[in-house]
Amino acid sequence: MSEVILKTEGLIRSYSTQAGVLEVLRGVDFTIRKGEIVGLIGPSGSGKSSLLHSVGLLEETQGGKISILGQDVSSLNDNERTKVRRDKMGFVYQFHNLLPELDACENIALPMLIAGHSRETANKRAVELLGLLGLGGRIKHLPAQLSGGEQQRVAIGRALVNHPKLLLADEPTGNLDPQTSIYVLEFLAKIAKEENVAALIGTHNLELAHKMDRIVRIENGHLVEEK
Repeated sequence: MSEVILKTEGLIRSYSTQAGVLEVLRGVDFTIRKGEIVGLIGPSGSGKSSLLHSVGLLEETQGGKISILGQDVSSLNDNERTKVRRDKMGFVYQFHNLLPELDACENIALPMLIAGHSRETANKRAVELLGLLGLGGRIKHLPAQLSGGEQQRVAIGRALVNHPKLLLADEPTGNLDPQTSIYVLEFLAKIAKEENVAALIGTHNLELAHKMDRIVRIENGHLVEEK
């Protein structure tokens, strides 16, 4: 059986509101293994983003345990959390957030440069990913010269450039038309498989979710296996 990349045990996430405490995650137990592509579904406000942000160490939780590659990361300080995110995770959001003054290759290479790799190494990896993403002819194009789907594929490359073990995506095709959404998600799943990455992809699109290895649904603060 393949290696466990992410494991949560009894994960609790709540928010204080004017009406009182809102419990979004009520003891979530979840495991994802190396090479798995898992779709995370649920209605708006169900807690998909809260779960992704919690396991991505972007939000504090109120209880439970998060393990990445067997390491308990639940109580790390800010600097330690930043290091885990940088070294072991990649993130794709609904909006690509590419830097407009950098071309496709430079946008993808940037995280590697920040991590201390040489420009030559970073550019070589970026060009490799652009080829895998079907963008080998767009290496020097600025974001404004790319379509929405192409921009999101560049964002996927940027998320994968540092060889993460875990890829987290929050509605990565939510800003695209249906046909482009399918195209981009297929690229996302394909490259995640080729890179042997564990991926948790939040989406409201059931058709897209059913293209993944398995589906989990947030229901009343818990995860329910769909298939």
